[in-house]
Amino acid sequence: MGERLSVLCKNCLFTEEFELGKENESEYSIQELINNFIDDKKVKKSILKRSKYNIPILDMKHEILICSKCGNMKGKTVIEFADGYITRYCCEKCGHELESFDYHEIRKAACPDCNEKALMVKEHIFWG
Repeated sequence: MGERLSVLCKNCLFTEEFELGKENESEYSIQELINNFIDDKKVKKSILKRSKYNIPILDMKHEILICSKCGNMKGKTVIEFADGYITRYCCEKCGHELESFDYHEIRKAACPDCNEKALMVKEHIFWG
């Protein structure tokens, strides 16, 4: 069960689609999980390492992550393992670590393209 958001900037017409929500990780093998949801090589390596040692996944969800340095926003799959490790991603623009972002605060965030605080949720659909 989750949500699909379409975010746009009223100033520069930046648009981005995000899928948010929980994923049932037990439906996927580790390889399927990596192939379908993970695009970062370091994160893939960390997941495979934990899989090798049979460290179970506790939680898996799709989130909006934001860079506190440059404002870049990305939709990523965040996975929490029983050993306490949580997948971490770096910004593709500046290399700074991305942080979880609550879409309810979207109006407070600066647009990744024009840096104006003109973001809004254009469309909000529930899936599941």
